[in-house]
Amino acid sequence: MEGGDPSNLKLTFARRLTTSGRAALVRRCVGTIFELIAPAQSDRLTIEGHVADFGEWQVSSAVAAGLEQLGWHAGDAVVRDIFPSVLRGTNVVAVLPPSPASAGPIVGALVAALEAQSGRVLVLTASTLVAEWGALFAAVSAESGLRVEAARGPARATRRLKADALDVLITSPETALDLHTRSALAPEQITAIVFAWPEAWNADEAMLVLLQDLPKDAQRVVVTADAAASAELVERYARRAVMIGAPTEEEDQNPVPAIRTVATPWASRATIVASLLEATDPHLVAIWTRDTRDHGLLRAALGGIADGVSIVTRETPRGGTILCYDLPSLSELRLLAAAGDVTILVPPGAELYVSHLAVARRPVNIESAAATLLQRDAGLRSEIASALAAGTDAAALYALGPLFERWEPQQVAAALFRLWQDAALKVRAANAPAIPTTTAVGGVHATRVWIGVGKKDDATVGDVVAVLAREVGLDRSLIGRVDLRDAFTLVEVPAAEAERVALKLVGLTIRKRKLSARVDRGPEGGPRGGGGGSRPPFRPRS
Repeated sequence: MEGGDPSNLKLTFARRLTTSGRAALVRRCVGTIFELIAPAQSDRLTIEGHVADFGEWQVSSAVAAGLEQLGWHAGDAVVRDIFPSVLRGTNVVAVLPPSPASAGPIVGALVAALEAQSGRVLVLTASTLVAEWGALFAAVSAESGLRVEAARGPARATRRLKADALDVLITSPETALDLHTRSALAPEQITAIVFAWPEAWNADEAMLVLLQDLPKDAQRVVVTADAAASAELVERYARRAVMIGAPTEEEDQNPVPAIRTVATPWASRATIVASLLEATDPHLVAIWTRDTRDHGLLRAALGGIADGVSIVTRETPRGGTILCYDLPSLSELRLLAAAGDVTILVPPGAELYVSHLAVARRPVNIESAAATLLQRDAGLRSEIASALAAGTDAAALYALGPLFERWEPQQVAAALFRLWQDAALKVRAANAPAIPTTTAVGGVHATRVWIGVGKKDDATVGDVVAVLAREVGLDRSLIGRVDLRDAFTLVEVPAAEAERVALKLVGLTIRKRKLSARVDRGPEGGPRGGGGGSRPPFRPRS
C-alpha cells in the first residue's frame, strides 16, 4: 500500500504469495480502508466533488422532483452534507435555524428511505411547527404517494394509525404520548425518529416515557439550533451521531450589529410581508427565502411582484432592503447584513434564536395601537349606523325623551354605548367554557395515576394492586378502579395521595419492568385515554 491519501491508495499483490499470505494482506488492506473512511463521532460525513443529480444516490424521480421544485439540488453543499447520512439510516445531529424550511434535505432523504423500505417516520416538534413540517413533507412527497399526518391532536391520528394508513406522523411530544397511552402509536413500526429543535421543548417527562418504548434501533435525527443545549438529549437518545452544520472554532460567531424584527404567526408570514411593504414602501426590496414552497403565497399576498421587489432563494441580494421570510443562519445573516438593511420575520419559538443573531434588534410595528383602536371603533360605529338606517325606534325615543331634557343627546348616547359594551363583556364571560373541577364522592376526591406498564408486559390488576399496597403503602380500601391497557395502566387513588403515590411508584418494578408514573392530567385537563367526558365516580375497593 502506497500513500496516505485514500484517493492515491494503491494495492500491490505479489504473485508468489502463499494463500494465507494473500488472505492476511487482504484483511490488512480492508481494515486500513475502513479506518480511513469510517467517520468518528464528531466528524462530518460529506460527499466530495460534484454530484450531478439525486439519481446518483438511487433516489426516485418523484422525490428528486419534489426537492428540485423547492429549489434544492444535489450539488448544494448542505444537501451533500446531510443527504447521504440520513439516507443511509445513520444517526444524525444537524445544526440548522429553527425553521422547517431549512430541513428540506433531511425530509427528502427520509422520504426516499421510506420509498425504499417499509416503516414509519415519527417527527416530534413544537405544536406551533406541526403544520409547517406537514406542509414540507407534503411538498417533498407530492408525487410519491406517502401518507402524511400533521397531528395537532390525537383523534384523527388515532384512527389513521389504527387503520395502518400512515407513513409519516408529525406531532408534539405530548400528543405522541397521548397516542401511545391510547395504544395507537404502534412503536414497533417506527423506523426513524426526528427530534425537531428539542431545546425549545418542555417535554422531558413525555420523552422519558416515549423513548423507553420506541425501538432502540430506529434512526435518530436531531435537528437543533443550539448543539450545546441539545447535548444531553443527543447523549441519551442519539449516541454516536454524525454532527453536521456545527460551526468550527475558526468561524466568526460574533452576532451582527443590528437588525429589524417583525413578530408574526407561522401561517401569516406572507400576509405580514405584504403589510410590511405597504407600511414602509421601500424603493428596492428582496424577500429572502430558504426554499420556494411559499413563493406562490407571497405573490398572491403582494398581488404579483411589482417593480423593485424580488424573491431570492438562499442567495445574497445586491442591496436595498432585505426581508428574511425564513430564518437565516449567522453566517448567512452576516452576508445579508453586508449587502443591505435586514429585517427578519420572527415566528413563535424563534425569539431566542434571533436574539443570538444580532446585538441590537429593533422591532417593526406594522400597525400602531392607535390604528387598531380606530379600526375597532369604526366597526362599532358601522353597527350603530346600520341600526339607524333601519328606521327610528319610536318606543326607544319615548323612553329616552326625559333624559334628553336633562342631558345633551351626545352624553346620553355615550352612556348607552358604555352599557352596550359592558353587556357584551358579560355575555362573553358567561359563554366562556367552565373550568373543570373534581367532585367529591363519599367525601373522597378521586384522581387517576398513570403507570407505564400494561398487558403487553404480562402485568395484571393484581400486580398493580400488590405494588400499591406493599411497596407504596396505600391502603387497599383506598385503591379505586384499575384500568389495565396494552401499554399502560390508569388507577384511581384519593386526590390527596396522588402525588405521593406517583413519586413512590417511579423506579419500582412489575414483571421486571421498571415503572414510570405520574398524576394523570389527560388532554387539556380531561382524563387521558378515555376519549373525553367527566371522570367516573371514585369507588373504593372492598
